Amino acid sequence: MTDPTYTINVIVHRLFGTRYEVVEVLPDRDPPNLFHPVQVLPQHLRFRRQLQLFTDYEHGTTRSEENIRALFTRNPAYRYPEDKTLNDIYEPAGIQFRLVGVLDQTIESHLADFALQSQLRSIARRFHQPDAINVYLIREIPGAFGTAQLYSPHVPASGYLFLADREGTPFSRSHVTLVHELGHVLGLPHMPSPENLMHTWSSDRTLRLEPPQIPILRHHASLLAADPLFAEVPLIDPGLLIPRREDFREWEFDIDLDEV
Repeated sequence: MTDPTYTINVIVHRLFGTRYEVVEVLPDRDPPNLFHPVQVLPQHLRFRRQLQLFTDYEHGTTRSEENIRALFTRNPAYRYPEDKTLNDIYEPAGIQFRLVGVLDQTIESHLADFALQSQLRSIARRFHQPDAINVYLIREIPGAFGTAQLYSPHVPASGYLFLADREGTPFSRSHVTLVHELGHVLGLPHMPSPENLMHTWSSDRTLRLEPPQIPILRHHASLLAADPLFAEVPLIDPGLLIPRREDFREWEFDIDLDEV
C-alpha cells in the first residue's frame, strides 16, 4: 500500500509597522442632510477628531505577494537553488505545503524592523491561525535569517517560523531558509553534515534529506495535515480567518473644536 501524501496548509503573515493620523469624523448618530443649503450643523453634531491606526509600509517586510507565492509554487522569473522548489525537496518524504493565505498584519514599527526571540513568541501568539503552519515575514531578527518553533498539538500557537528579509537578501537565500525552518517545525534538529538540509549556518548546504529524517517528518506532518476532502479549496478569504481582539483596537480622543 502506498504511503499517503500529507498536505500541510501554510498561512504567511507580512508584518508591517504602524502610524497614527488624526481624522475628523461625525459622532455615531444620524448625520444631518449636509446638502441642504440652509441647514446649520448643530453643536452636538459637530465633527470630532479621532486618532486612527494605519499600516506603515516603510517599516517591516519588503517581500511582495508574488515573491511569497514563488516560495511555494515554481515561478520561471526566480532562480531556485539546485532547481528545486520547496515541494520538490519534501517530495521524498511525501509532504506537500499549500499556501492558503497571505495576510498583512500591523505591529509596532520598531518590532517590524527588529524583534528579539521573546517578542517573536508574543507576535506569534497574537496572530496565530490554527490548523496551519504560520510563517511570519519580518525585517530582521537577532543573528539569523530564520527561526522556528516545533509544532506540537499540546502547545497552543506552536508550529510557526519567522523569516527575515534584511536589505539585499536574495530570493534563493530566503528559499533555503524557509525549507530549513520548515524542517524544524516538523521535528528535525540540526545536523553536522553540510550535505544535509538541516546543517547549521551553511549558505551552500545541500537540499537533501536523509532516510532516517523522513519518519520524523511524516509523524509531525500527520498531526498537521489538511483534510484531503479540502485539498482543492482555493486561497482563503482573509475575512474568513478567526478575528483577533487586537485587530479591532482603536485609539481615539475627542477635541472640542471651539478650543482649537
